Amino acid sequence: MVGGPQSPDPDRLRASRSPSNRGRQKIDCQSTRSHPGAFRQVAGALFRQTRTIPVVFVNVSDPIGAGFIVSLAQPGGNFTGVLHYEVGILGKWLAMLKEIAPNITRAALVGDPKSPVYGYFIGASQAPGRSLAIELVPLPVENAADIERSIDSFASGLNGGFIFPPDITTITHRDLILALAAKYKLPAVYSFRLFVTLGGLMSYGTDQIEMFGQTATYVDRILRGANPAELPVQTPTKYETTLNLKTAKALGLTVSPGLLVAGQCPLLAQSGHSVAEFQCPLLG
Repeated sequence: MVGGPQSPDPDRLRASRSPSNRGRQKIDCQSTRSHPGAFRQVAGALFRQTRTIPVVFVNVSDPIGAGFIVSLAQPGGNFTGVLHYEVGILGKWLAMLKEIAPNITRAALVGDPKSPVYGYFIGASQAPGRSLAIELVPLPVENAADIERSIDSFASGLNGGFIFPPDITTITHRDLILALAAKYKLPAVYSFRLFVTLGGLMSYGTDQIEMFGQTATYVDRILRGANPAELPVQTPTKYETTLNLKTAKALGLTVSPGLLVAGQCPLLAQSGHSVAEFQCPLLG
């Protein structure tokens, strides 16, 4: 214990949590997560400090690109864990956008170019875009001014919509983004349910409780002697679709039965609320 239960010393607590001290302490396994886009900084500090203490990550989209594992099937080092999103999720977001707004021909992929996951999703966007006859338009933004200017410009064209992958910049400026989407009456698919509860149209994202359960299973296996280098990085097994019915109506969109029952997902709409939620397994 780094401080007494009655009066913990903040400086000692911060010091004990630093990656350098973690490398010196007797730790059998480290689990780590961070906000979108910050994994390289957080895990990178751990990676530089130790190559022996097992690290189980969660909420990570591109651990190979970050240089922490060799492959998903054989991580090859002391890092393993659970992906936040597979690259194929981009196709799902586009398909949902097309389903609820069939006239869509352009989709802006909005995110901070400094985030390592933005390039990851840009690289995966062209093939699903072509198959759905949707032109993918990268919309790099780093601050509120960028967001307003870029969305204003994109909205001047016809038949547009938005995709918001996980990104700390867009989460930070969510109120501005939602206000602009409402102003221009453009449909958008978000990676986090938070946007929909605040008035966004719809989201499709991982079930966080399920993901942390998967992470706990790996921590348990490692503590029982499993080698992280031989534990394949897991993919999410459960996804959530959240739809704001009030926003869909305001945008003049018809929610098709196909969208509602995709994957035979049970409806979890609550009486008196305008948000319908569906919990379903990952569709192949």
